[in-house]
Amino acid sequence: MPMMNQAKFMEQYVYGLSSDFKAEDGTPATWAPNMPSHWGSESDILLLDAKPNIYNAIALSGDDSLLAAVVGKSIYVFSIADLDLREELLGHTEDIQKIEFAAKSRTGHTLVSSSSNVVIVWELNDEGEDLNSRESFDVDGIAQSALEPVLQELKWEFDSEASKSLTSDFKISLAAALVQKGLEHRTVIKGSFGNFGSDVFSRDGKYILTRLNNDTTQQGTREKGLLPCIEVRDAETKELVHQLRGHTDSVMWIGASPDSEKLATVAWDGTVRIWSLRTGFCLHAFGSFGGQMWTGAWSPDSKHLAFSQGSPETLIYVYNVETAEEISRYTGIKHWARSIAWSPDGKLLASGSRYAAVVVYDPMTGEEKTKWEHVFGGENQSMMKGFLSTECVQFVGSKLIFKTTEGTIEVYDFDTNLKSQFTRGPKDNVDSMIHAGLRVSHNGKFLVSKDADESLRFWKL
Repeated sequence: MPMMNQAKFMEQYVYGLSSDFKAEDGTPATWAPNMPSHWGSESDILLLDAKPNIYNAIALSGDDSLLAAVVGKSIYVFSIADLDLREELLGHTEDIQKIEFAAKSRTGHTLVSSSSNVVIVWELNDEGEDLNSRESFDVDGIAQSALEPVLQELKWEFDSEASKSLTSDFKISLAAALVQKGLEHRTVIKGSFGNFGSDVFSRDGKYILTRLNNDTTQQGTREKGLLPCIEVRDAETKELVHQLRGHTDSVMWIGASPDSEKLATVAWDGTVRIWSLRTGFCLHAFGSFGGQMWTGAWSPDSKHLAFSQGSPETLIYVYNVETAEEISRYTGIKHWARSIAWSPDGKLLASGSRYAAVVVYDPMTGEEKTKWEHVFGGENQSMMKGFLSTECVQFVGSKLIFKTTEGTIEVYDFDTNLKSQFTRGPKDNVDSMIHAGLRVSHNGKFLVSKDADESLRFWKL
C-alpha cells in the first residue's frame, strides 16, 4: 500500500458524512438557499503572491476595515473596502505563527504578531499604513557602490557568475540587516502567543498575553527559572505586569475570562491553572489529569471553564472556577479535541477534533445534542482519518462555524436548522491542505478564508 501524504489525500478525498446536524426534535438539517457555495461564487477574492504556509494566520481589525494576512515571514495589510494592499510588514526572521489586532488604539490600529520566540507590535494608521515605516533604501544602488571597488580589486568582470553570486548574497544580507534595523523603533517582546484559539489580549484590551521558555520538558527537566511562564503586559505601555509561574511543561492555551478578571492556562504537564489578572496569583490548579491538556474555553458568564485532555484518552471537562468542582465530562470525542466553543447563551458547548467530527452537547450534563462527523471510504480510510481535522470552531449568534483541514467551511444555524457550506468546486483541484485560516467579521456579516490555492476569499453569512 503506497504511503499517504497531503497530495495523495487530496487526490482521494471525497466529502461524506456519517452524521449531520439535526434540530432538538430530531429533524435533519437542510441546506440554506443557494447552498452549498463553491469557489467562484465568493463575494470577493484576493490573490496572494506566495503559497500559504502551515500557520496561515489572518486577522481582522475591530472595525472590520482591515485584513492582515501572513505570508511566510511577511504580513500583508489590506483595506477591506477596496481590497487594496496598504502595507507589507517585515521584521520576523522565522515564519509568523499568529497575528491579532487590538480592539482599540489611540493612533489607529495596533497589530501584534508572533513567531516561535519573538512578538512584534505594529502601529498602523486608520488606513492600515505603518506609522513607523522604515526608511526606503536603494538596495541595488548600495550594492553596486559597495561592491564595485571590491570587484575591481579582484579583477572580476561585473557580469561574471562569481560577481553575480557575490552581488546577490550581498543584497540578501543588506535587506535582512535593514529589516532588523527597522525594529529598533518598535516594541519587540521575547516570547510567543498561545495555540489552539488562545487569547492574545484580555477581553477588556488592557493586557497582552505571551508565553516564555515554552519548549517542552518531556526530553529533560530544566531549572525552575527556565520553566514555561506566562507574561502579562500592559497593552498600552508594553511594560511587564505579571510573570505567572507554576507549569512544568509547555503551555498550550491561554484564555482570559469574558469579565477580564481571570486567566486560564492549559498545559502539557497535565494541569489547568486559574489566575487572577489583577494580582497574578494562582487561584486554582486543576489536575494533574495524567495526560497532555490541549485547549480551553470560558463560559460567557465567566463562571465555568471547559478544557480538553488528549491522553491517555480524549476527554472534555467542565469545571466551576469558583468552587474548583468538576461539573461534567464528555467522552464522545475520538481523538484530540483542540477547538472548543460555548454558545452565547452558555447552554451549548461544541468541540472539534481530529478525524473530522464536531460534537455539540450540554456543558452542565455532558449530554450530546447533535453531531457532525465525516466518513471515509475505500481501502485507505484508516490512513485518511489522520489527515482531516476540524478547526476554528466558534459560535456567531445562533450559528456554529468551523473549518476542516481540507478547506471546507461549515455553518449550522440552530435557530433555523439550516446548514451552509463554502468549499471547492468539482474542478478546483489542490494538492495541499491548510490549517486554520478562517476569520468571521466582528459584525457577523461575512467571513474570510485563507485557502490552499493562494487566495483569500470573502463569503457573506
